[in-house]
Amino acid sequence: CVVCGKIIPPGQKLCLCDECADTAVRMRTVFDGEQINCTEIISALKYDGNIRTSMLKFKFKGIKHLGYTFGKLLADCIKNREFVNDDTVLTAVPIHDIRDREYNQSEVIARVVCEELGMVYTSDLFYKIMPIERLSSMEKQDKKFFINDAFLFNPTVNLSGKTEIVTDDVYTTGATLAVIAKELKKRG
Repeated sequence: CVVCGKIIPPGQKLCLCDECADTAVRMRTVFDGEQINCTEIISALKYDGNIRTSMLKFKFKGIKHLGYTFGKLLADCIKNREFVNDDTVLTAVPIHDIRDREYNQSEVIARVVCEELGMVYTSDLFYKIMPIERLSSMEKQDKKFFINDAFLFNPTVNLSGKTEIVTDDVYTTGATLAVIAKELKKRG
């Protein structure tokens, strides 16, 4: 279980025990994202304790099936939101090609959200062009400095009138989302 660490029976797709299902619902949080150019920030779970441990296993230990649970919980958070409609575009924060990972964990989560909500995933809005050391080990001001020129945005994509949902695996200081949201807003 991503919340309590209890062993889930084989064959169960969701890594969440029955006892923690209500706990997970109570952890949902909506933040005002204005300070980082976002309309709002939605978090399915609080990044601490066993949830943090589970996310680190998903990110760095190749335990990809945990992404289904994280994606399903995020989809449950946003499925009835007024901004989820035919004009909504969903993407994930990309990782640089140089990263030594089997998969982009944010993309895994985003694709589950799309599958759950019948949305289309788009991967060509922006690219990470500069490898960056792990942001989690940096101070807030350093994160802003290093992330500022890390992305290249596709000039051919027209987002005018669209609502963009950007998924990321972990939200801490908002440095990554601030840069991405600023550029996406410039593009409508």
